[in-house]
Amino acid sequence: MRITAACPDTLAGSANALAALVGQSEADALTYSVPNYQDADGAVYRVASFVARPTWVLQLLTAQSLPADALPRPDWDDGQIDLDAASQALAAISIGPSAAATDRIQAVIHDDPAEALAILGLTPIPVQY
Repeated sequence: MRITAACPDTLAGSANALAALVGQSEADALTYSVPNYQDADGAVYRVASFVARPTWVLQLLTAQSLPADALPRPDWDDGQIDLDAASQALAAISIGPSAAATDRIQAVIHDDPAEALAILGLTPIPVQY
């Protein structure tokens, strides 16, 4: 399944900590690095679209109920992931066909990222040269 996630600019640090925690390497800490989309009100979001197994989504939802110090660290992490920040991102995740919002990380499950962006109500930020 494909997930397209819209992270408000204010939650980017936490979202990157979570991406590193559940990702494959420390490079995942750069997942939400650039604000690249905006909503109709001009609020800025960092968007990532990725393929995940249904079991991964279930594990993510289960982890939402864990305290930060109970989150399992990946083998490659030597303590550099901020578990409190990752826990904050976990608490902010909402999965479903809803518009992006500045108080949560909205994830839409849809095979077509362009359709997911339309559901999220986001458009690319115009590039200025």
